[in-house]
Amino acid sequence: MNAVILWIGVPAGVSLLLLLLRRSQLLVIGVATTLSLLLGLAAIILPIGETLTLGPLTIAIDPVVTFFGRRLLIADTDRAMLTLLYLMGAFWFFGASVMRVNSLLVPLGLLITAVSVAALSVE
Repeated sequence: MNAVILWIGVPAGVSLLLLLLRRSQLLVIGVATTLSLLLGLAAIILPIGETLTLGPLTIAIDPVVTFFGRRLLIADTDRAMLTLLYLMGAFWFFGASVMRVNSLLVPLGLLITAVSVAALSVE
């Protein structure tokens, strides 16, 4: 598994999917909040660039991918930044359900979070 796909590709893809489902605002908010919480917790738990063994399950997260001649690098030292961005996004999306905001806020907020992580990881 690749760290860039996990913390940039998955939220960007889900946010584009949520743009199509924005009529069901509670579903969109629930999916975005849950995904942000899971990505924030994954940033806390999963070591980047090392192999994690949980019984018969082995998880290795590669920190680098090359994309159009640029390297996207999410190192183990970036885990605090990932945790902060995604947990803040989860609280922001949860607050959107209380405030009854525009239906574009949550999908675009998730996309902006993914783009922010991408911008910080470009080398």
